[in-house]
Amino acid sequence: MRLAFGGLDIGPGDSICIYDGSDTGAALLGCITAGRYPDTLYFQSTVNNPGGCLRVEFSSNGAGEGNGWAAV
Repeated sequence: MRLAFGGLDIGPGDSICIYDGSDTGAALLGCITAGRYPDTLYFQSTVNNPGGCLRVEFSSNGAGEGNGWAAV
């Protein structure tokens, strides 16, 4: 599984974390924190994840807003 985030713009105090499995106990592939990211960011499951699923967790402090994000 490969996930592409394009045109990210998330508010201060917010983050998106991607895990190499179905839950947050899986290995953390990376976290994207507040800001604008004009380039596409890619995350891919590893060979240690035979099911190929990725967990995406969005956390917000509710204080500010960005324009959002999309993933395919």
